[in-house]
Amino acid sequence: MAAVEEGGCVMAETEHTPGPWKILAEGCDKPYIRIRGSRLGGRFKIANVLTPVYEGMLSKEAEETRANAHLIAAAPDLLEALKGYISLRDKKLAIKYSDETTTEAEKAQIRKAVSDNIIALLVHDDKARAAIAKATQLEKP
Repeated sequence: MAAVEEGGCVMAETEHTPGPWKILAEGCDKPYIRIRGSRLGGRFKIANVLTPVYEGMLSKEAEETRANAHLIAAAPDLLEALKGYISLRDKKLAIKYSDETTTEAEKAQIRKAVSDNIIALLVHDDKARAAIAKATQLEKP
């Protein structure tokens, strides 16, 4: 497994099936929930999560099994969002400057860098929120 440096943080290159992953509709003839990769060219079968189907089964067990399947399916999205946050966190951005020694052009560059980082942070925030929604079943599969 190769390592890549992102924003001062060394991260392993991913070797898993690329996302997004999705949960297929539960089938009456299948005693498991199917999680599959949906990117063309990827390995499609990710996991089968066994559905607790037996007499006396509590509905809480079935709900927990479905929640586990959603968490597994959200793994690539969660990983991407976390990598984005780590990369942004590790960037060191100096925004202090003295009006006497900093030129207008330098101030404009600083404002642009700050603006770009805020936009990138908002993009990663949206990705993180979407991944959490997918993992916690707030997003419909």
